[in-house]
Amino acid sequence: MTTKQAAEILGLAPESVARLVKRGTLKGERFGHAWMIYRSSVEEYLEQTKDKAKSDPTRGKTDN
Repeated sequence: MTTKQAAEILGLAPESVARLVKRGTLKGERFGHAWMIYRSSVEEYLEQTKDKAKSDPTRGKTDN
């Protein structure tokens, strides 16, 4: 899938998805100027971030 498609699924900007691929967090292949992201990699990332959010009860909370 394209970085734009992956971004829509992940709720991120396409630029953020490209950074995740360059860091090796997401897996994909480059074709010319475009990245094609593996669907399985996006699904794994979703599972990891979902699990991380569940295991950190303070995530997303602020002290006011």
